[in-house]
Amino acid sequence: MKENESSCRGVRHRLSAFIDGELGAEDRLRVAAHLESCASCADDVEALREPGRALSASFARVNSPAGAALRVLAAIERRGVAQPGTRLASILLEWACAAAAVLLAALVFALTHTDRPVRGGTDEFRRIIVGTEDPEEAAAPPRSESDLISAILADPATSALAAERER
Repeated sequence: MKENESSCRGVRHRLSAFIDGELGAEDRLRVAAHLESCASCADDVEALREPGRALSASFARVNSPAGAALRVLAAIERRGVAQPGTRLASILLEWACAAAAVLLAALVFALTHTDRPVRGGTDEFRRIIVGTEDPEEAAAPPRSESDLISAILADPATSALAAERER
């Protein structure tokens, strides 16, 4: 194997990092020295740089008038536009979050601590799916899938829904 081929192999995997300026000083000098003596690797660097140059050239450079940024900032200050992150905005956000947390806690409490049966709730589910309202009977081993489907289809509420969908 030629000495230059092994050197090229060691440099080629660093070419992108060299172009992007991501190499340390020692590696950057080593790659630069190799590029001076190896036309093939130098051509590879040019080929890697070309898409970036073409992309940069495709965007027109826009020069703003002198002092434009200062005039914009001055206009913002004159109009008194509120800056994001003001103290009032922070306080309002804190209160809104606290109110949302209280409402969420009240909703969870109401849903988990109700004594009256909910229509279509656990009892109806047990009656339709398991086929019983008795909790001990519901704890028995599950019936076969075909038995469950038959129980669902035999239920008057399910039959009414099916008939309504067919209309």
